[in-house]
Amino acid sequence: LQPGRHGTSAGRLTLWRATQQVYGEGGVAAFFKGNGINVVKVAPESAIKFYAYELFKRALGSAADGAGSKAAETPLTRLVAGVMAGAVAQTAVYPLDLVKTRLQTYHLTYGRIFPDPLLPSP
Repeated sequence: LQPGRHGTSAGRLTLWRATQQVYGEGGVAAFFKGNGINVVKVAPESAIKFYAYELFKRALGSAADGAGSKAAETPLTRLVAGVMAGAVAQTAVYPLDLVKTRLQTYHLTYGRIFPDPLLPSP
């Protein structure tokens, strides 16, 4: 929701007005628009992230001491492993994130999906 859009008289959209507008457009279900695909996206993203983190942590640890022992786990090793795991997971689920965003910004009319006429066209 953008300020000055959707018929606000003062050009300012308050939290209360936005809440009323979302509810008016689709009831309680409108607050959860696109959440189903978000749930489908989060599960594999988390699994990939945890798995990749452990792999990167082990690989970085073995590169540091040659054996991959717990002693090689430093805060820097964990930080780098976390950054790399996050990048891998986000790259893997980006297509689902794109679908989620499109579902949240498009509206359904007569069973067909159309771009929201109030948003700028791509």
